[in-house]
Amino acid sequence: MRFSTTLSLIVCVSTLLLACGSSTLSRSKAQELLAASAAFKQSKTYPFMLAKGISVEKAYEALASEGLIEVLHKPFGVVDTELTTKGRETAANLKWKIGPYIGAPRVLFVPVAVPELVAITGIMPSEKEAKAEFTWKWTLTAIGQKLAQRGVSLGGWGDISVGFNPGQVLNGEAVLQLYDDGWRVTDVSPEELHI
Repeated sequence: MRFSTTLSLIVCVSTLLLACGSSTLSRSKAQELLAASAAFKQSKTYPFMLAKGISVEKAYEALASEGLIEVLHKPFGVVDTELTTKGRETAANLKWKIGPYIGAPRVLFVPVAVPELVAITGIMPSEKEAKAEFTWKWTLTAIGQKLAQRGVSLGGWGDISVGFNPGQVLNGEAVLQLYDDGWRVTDVSPEELHI
């Protein structure tokens, strides 16, 4: 009888300790959750007008060299642009947006950089919430790298109208809340990463 009582007590204490331990947010768990959050699933985009009679730029030449758009040169330095079959397939597969932008009826928004989480630098825990400080940077996509190699300024305009410096390490802060099934990211700053 004494053995079963002792065993029951050990099981109860172990269960209680495990349950309490799950409410602690480690840096590795915070990094895993933040990297998987919506904040790190977005991208900086560069808008390409798909139209007739636009000025030719290095950016269009870069997409044309990849076989994504067709550039038909016209007199007076203007061109007509249209997606190729490969361009339409790539846009569909990678879920690139096509829509209006600043008065242009058809614009292809090409992701040129994605946010990359560098490290969790600190956690300020409380009972049901924690603030995690972190560092992050914009990392160029394959198309972003090709545009940069051709001397295209990627920070001028796009979805987010402020410029950016690829590779520059920046600071951020995330709020995580403890739910019955574990920790969740509920807010991220700076505004560029807002979810």
